[in-house]
Amino acid sequence: MALPVIAAVYTLWHLCVGWLADFPLYGDEAQYWVWGKNLDFGYYSKPPLIGWILGLFTALFGDTPFAVRIPVLFAHLITGYGLYRFACDHKHSSSVAAFIFLAYLSMPGVSFSSHIISTDPIVLSCWAWAMVWGYRFICAPNLKSASWLGIILGVGLLAKYAMIWFVVMFPVVLWLLHMQIHVHSVGRYIPWIVILMFLIISPNIYWNYTQAWPTFAHTANNIGGWKGLNISNALIFLITQVGILGPIVAVGGVVHARRVLWREDVRFSLGFSLPVLGVIVVQALVNRSHGNWAAIAHVGMVYVCVCGLLESHQWLRRGVIVNLVMAVLMGGVSIAARYHFLPHGINPYQRFYRGTRILDALEAQKITLHDKVLVCDGRQLVAQLMYQLRNSTAIVVRYNPDNEPLDYFGMNTDMHVEPHKNRIFIGPTCLVEKQRDDMGVLIRDFSLVLGKPFKPLCLQEYRP
Repeated sequence: MALPVIAAVYTLWHLCVGWLADFPLYGDEAQYWVWGKNLDFGYYSKPPLIGWILGLFTALFGDTPFAVRIPVLFAHLITGYGLYRFACDHKHSSSVAAFIFLAYLSMPGVSFSSHIISTDPIVLSCWAWAMVWGYRFICAPNLKSASWLGIILGVGLLAKYAMIWFVVMFPVVLWLLHMQIHVHSVGRYIPWIVILMFLIISPNIYWNYTQAWPTFAHTANNIGGWKGLNISNALIFLITQVGILGPIVAVGGVVHARRVLWREDVRFSLGFSLPVLGVIVVQALVNRSHGNWAAIAHVGMVYVCVCGLLESHQWLRRGVIVNLVMAVLMGGVSIAARYHFLPHGINPYQRFYRGTRILDALEAQKITLHDKVLVCDGRQLVAQLMYQLRNSTAIVVRYNPDNEPLDYFGMNTDMHVEPHKNRIFIGPTCLVEKQRDDMGVLIRDFSLVLGKPFKPLCLQEYRP
């Protein structure tokens, strides 16, 4: 009974917060919405699954920010239920498994990401169920467990290439843990797992091949190279991970985890978490990293932390209560920001309103957008304006005079489109370069200053 109650409370709370806060789509979110309206087997920076999901959900529920973000709730519930099944498979009682389900859904990182559409919640759901079926496959190698594992790995790769970590670490974890497996039986089904996984991801591989591998190049560019040791970056990353898991759950769980390291399920979970955290810490030391780059590690880490804290029920309850309070506070801040209740005009979602502010500035200067071309310098700016102007006759394109594949919009929009139409140039600075391209269009007469503080702008419109 506890499981459906927890799921219902989580869903209703975040639906209410999303409905009341209703802030506009952030640049990345708007880009994913564009992908959902232009279905393909791949996109510049990500595999295609998020576009397919948004195409389905927006067709069913519409294009409002609230509707666009609904898939995130389903993804987190699927991840939590995967952890629940993983716990039940390892002889935990249904009440303990339900508490692990609650611990995951109450994580501050989950509470925050429940209101932002991204690829992370989707790949986390695949990761959790890969742990479930991966362990079942080890314990009982058969066609069913092998098939489910291959399908989940393939779908996970369609969500985010970070799923490849599971594929790489699976044999390593088995070797390091010295798990008792039926080598012959497991080896017999490995080719079938690989075939299923490859069949599912193959359309995206083919798409990348025909497009000169843009997604793989983008992923490699994110990794970067040596920039010298930066200890502060690594510390900030680790502190962020504590914040994502929740302070008491993270610190207390790690401290008490030594008591349960003898358990196979704990070591199995750590095997799919610690290597990811270690590599991203190194990445932070030598280059840069974002807190969500280790998102896949949190599935196993929250399981390990809860198992450790089961030895100290009082601290486990305190940890989850603190996380729940943080979830309520984050929801309250989102709603308060929407209705301008925060002091001094503070709004943590200010960047979400960039597209709206641009349209307001255009309207204030009595610039009509009907049947005009907006040339924007910046991927997120293009995405936000495409979303905001989805019912308009205006055309939004990426500023890209060299016709380079800068991003998705650099690949799929043409700044020279409809040369007979009036153009409005929009960029992050009021920069004017007296240069003209072969169409005689002023290539940098950017209309808006988006710096801090936001200023009245020198807005000009080019008439061909």
